[in-house]
Amino acid sequence: MGVGSQKLLSKAIIGTGEQVYAELSDLASRTGAHELLLTTHVFDPLARQRSYQLIAEAAGLKG
Repeated sequence: MGVGSQKLLSKAIIGTGEQVYAELSDLASRTGAHELLLTTHVFDPLARQRSYQLIAEAAGLKG
């Protein structure tokens, strides 16, 4: 793996919906951010939607 890939992965948050939400909450607290923009590199549209759904559920959001 190249240096660029390692640097990118060092900034990634990977895990279950609960784990990702906890990391995002911590990031927001540390930076004072009031909102965050999430992106995922999942190609399959249904899998990408499910990924966002799991994080939303962990955050207590119902859609």
